[in-house]
Amino acid sequence: MDTKKLKLYAGTTVKESKMSVPAKIQMFQFIKEASDAQIKALLMDGKITRLDEQAEQIVNDRFKLFKLPQKNINEMFEFTSAVTRAAEAGQKVINACNKKGGDKVNCKKLGAAKSISVLKSAVSSCKDAGNPQKCLVRMKKAIADFSKV
Repeated sequence: MDTKKLKLYAGTTVKESKMSVPAKIQMFQFIKEASDAQIKALLMDGKITRLDEQAEQIVNDRFKLFKLPQKNINEMFEFTSAVTRAAEAGQKVINACNKKGGDKVNCKKLGAAKSISVLKSAVSSCKDAGNPQKCLVRMKKAIADFSKV
C-alpha cells in the first residue's frame, strides 16, 4: 500500500474513532508528518511510536503479515476520491471567481454548489459499493457539510 493510501486509511480510522476532538487533531498532525513505518505501527499497535532504522524494518516485515480489511479499504478510497474530486472542483470555481474579482462569500457559495453537484453525481456509484447504505449515508453527510458554506 502506498504512502497516500496508508495515510488516508489511518486518517479515516482516527476520524471514525471515539477520541476527543483535540486528540483527533493531534493524531491527524502525527499522520501528516509520520513515515510509512510509523503509520504501519500505529495501525497495527494503536499507538504512536518513534522508530529507528532497525525498528522500521521490523515494522515493515510485521505489516506484510498484518491483514487490513480490504473491502473496507476499497470502499473508503472510493468515497475519499469522490470527496476529493468534489473539493477540487469547488476550489477551481472559487479560484476562478476570485480572479474575476467576485465577492468572497458568493465565490464560496458557488464553489460549494459545484462540490455538491459533483457529489450528487457520485451518489449513483453507491449502488455498486460493498455496503450501499453506508455509502449513501457518507455521501449525504458530505453533501450536508458542503451545504454549510
